[in-house]
Amino acid sequence: MRRAVSLVVALGLVVLGVGCSSTTSSSATPAPDVAADTAPDVQASDTPAVDVLKDVAADTAPADVAPDVAADVAVDVSAVEVAAPKTWQVATTAAKTFDPADLTIAVGDSVKFTVGAIHTATQVSKATWDASGNTPLSGGFDVPGGTSQTIAFNVAGTIYYVCKPHASLGMKGKITVQ
Repeated sequence: MRRAVSLVVALGLVVLGVGCSSTTSSSATPAPDVAADTAPDVQASDTPAVDVLKDVAADTAPADVAPDVAADVAVDVSAVEVAAPKTWQVATTAAKTFDPADLTIAVGDSVKFTVGAIHTATQVSKATWDASGNTPLSGGFDVPGGTSQTIAFNVAGTIYYVCKPHASLGMKGKITVQ
């Protein structure tokens, strides 16, 4: 029984973790995790992931455990909390840097850029970033001076950005989305 429950929990975390979506927030700190008593009540009709978990639980339960007991275990673990997306802060400094200049976030998290009047936060290619250039990436973000903007990152990869007026001085940053 313990092995079946462990497998169901592990599969449940993988299956349920795939469907995370992003929201943006202007919060100055990462969003808190959802408390256990506020987790949504998940029913079999709410998501196919629960049905998959029921099938796995029934297939992996020991012979001495009734299939409906294994299915109940699957429903119980389907309400496992998935970390809520977080909003991280990146700001420009008087020293012509981004703070932080190197940030690692999860897929679905957001970054709120707060940019001083004489700076930008402009997404560039890796080649432009390596050369301390300032040519914007086509389709990338471009936060103008004196503003704040929150951007969601929903795909894993590395994002490179610079301050257009100060890229040649090394004012650049990197976000690793994993």
